[in-house]
Amino acid sequence: MTTVTTTITPTTRLDAAFRRTRKAGRAALIGYLPAGYPDISSSIEALRTLSWHVDVLEVGLPYGKPALDGPDITRATRTALASGTTPAVVMEILRETTATTSVPVVLMSYWEPIRSIGPEAMAAAVAATGAAGVILPDLHPSGRGAARWLTAAARHGIATTFLAGEGQLSDAAANSTNWIYLPASPGTTGTGVLDLANLRHRARQVRQLTHAPICTGMGISSPELAAAVAPVVDGVVVGSAFVRAVQRTAGGRVDLGLLDHRAARYAATLREVPGGRPPALAAS
Repeated sequence: MTTVTTTITPTTRLDAAFRRTRKAGRAALIGYLPAGYPDISSSIEALRTLSWHVDVLEVGLPYGKPALDGPDITRATRTALASGTTPAVVMEILRETTATTSVPVVLMSYWEPIRSIGPEAMAAAVAATGAAGVILPDLHPSGRGAARWLTAAARHGIATTFLAGEGQLSDAAANSTNWIYLPASPGTTGTGVLDLANLRHRARQVRQLTHAPICTGMGISSPELAAAVAPVVDGVVVGSAFVRAVQRTAGGRVDLGLLDHRAARYAATLREVPGGRPPALAAS
């Protein structure tokens, strides 16, 4: 009798997370915090707390010119940068996080830090941490930079997610190698007005192009909004609401109780709402 051995990699854990939530008939919860926030030493504890409640953990690489980040995340990334959170420190935080959490971890980075370091060096560094993938929100999915990144990411077994922004639906669908990030509303994270009909229309367009998971974020500021978009997509990305939940006491101690409570509320809400890809598509 031949025994088939399946190698479990960070990327296969990412695939398994979406299969698990689809089987449960719900949308995945993807939770974001910037690395190094509220400070370097507390960042791993904050990420670990968030990981207890999410299906995928998204870690942001702080960058000084965040074009798509709203005020809450911008303030948080500036705080992280001021505390000395360099790309090398981010890799250490990623490594510690993947070693102490059971959910797949992905890095969110703007293109400029990757371009400066070099796609090959960055892909190798991310792979060495045990992270499963990278989200590139400001890089056009069919541009020269994307081609360079995709070559390096494939070599190191890193999944890539592009933002399916205005005019980029087909390119994001064609070039993302795991899930696709479909903005819930125009504007920056934590702002904008959700147009559910428009989101539903764009999700249908992407469904016609790919069977990859579609996740939405940017503007999901409450569990109620998460519940509203869940039936349309395979996953819901929450960032600003979790950043705002990281608190300091009057004595300067970091209190993660509100983050724990808020993440639990989002997770409980999505468990109660039917969501994710329709069964006919999930089986194809």
